[in-house]
Amino acid sequence: MSDRERQLALEDLVARLADALRRPLPGAAAQAWMAPQPRSGWNPRARAPGGRAAAVLVLVYPGAGDQGDPGDDRLPSPPTILLTERTGLVERHKRQVSFPGGAIERGESPEQAALREAAEETAVPVGLPRILGRLTPLWVPASGFTIHPIAAWADERPSLSRQRREVARIIEARVARLLDPRAAHAGEGIAAAQLPHPDAGRPSAARPWADRGGREEGGPWARAPYFDLDGAALWGASAMIMAEWLALIGWPGPPAAAR
Repeated sequence: MSDRERQLALEDLVARLADALRRPLPGAAAQAWMAPQPRSGWNPRARAPGGRAAAVLVLVYPGAGDQGDPGDDRLPSPPTILLTERTGLVERHKRQVSFPGGAIERGESPEQAALREAAEETAVPVGLPRILGRLTPLWVPASGFTIHPIAAWADERPSLSRQRREVARIIEARVARLLDPRAAHAGEGIAAAQLPHPDAGRPSAARPWADRGGREEGGPWARAPYFDLDGAALWGASAMIMAEWLALIGWPGPPAAAR
């Protein structure tokens, strides 16, 4: 376990998150750090009239230790965020990395929807996450959805199992990895080799933004910032949400070269 991870004990991180969520949120300024450019139609103050609402769960919990760790319970486990890679069978954002989540159903709150979707997609027990608060809603022009990110934490690592039709794999991203300046990339001059992907042999996977004739529902992008998660690219709306979450714990934004 690295020094950075030792410093980011889960309890300390959760306390920082809770305190930050009681203050004015970083909002669109932080989201914009990781926004694709040009992001056609995106206005941080706009909401699609009559558009649908969705919720995602930004869940942090104690992750598994490094291989070879002695299993010393006195050492804090590295704080980890739950992500999924979508399959090619879903309607939107095929094979992209995202937070568990989906449409808010009639009568649901964003919190209820986020918990339900996380349970359906990854088998996180509905009663395990503890809600910390809401991040800034994000309107996605491509889909017409306004996403409501829900910050939560769990004091134990959940037993995870993917919903096979929607989730190709579950990704557990260490917070320390996301905070590493080497994780954020500018994504200049979009090309197949620039966004890492675990299965770049498939045509759609090699260009994960290109679902519609070279466009990803609102592209093409001249620039698509992303987080490189050891072979998986977190970009688009999910990266924008992640940027605000990281800003809550003091992330100053990506390096200048990535902006």
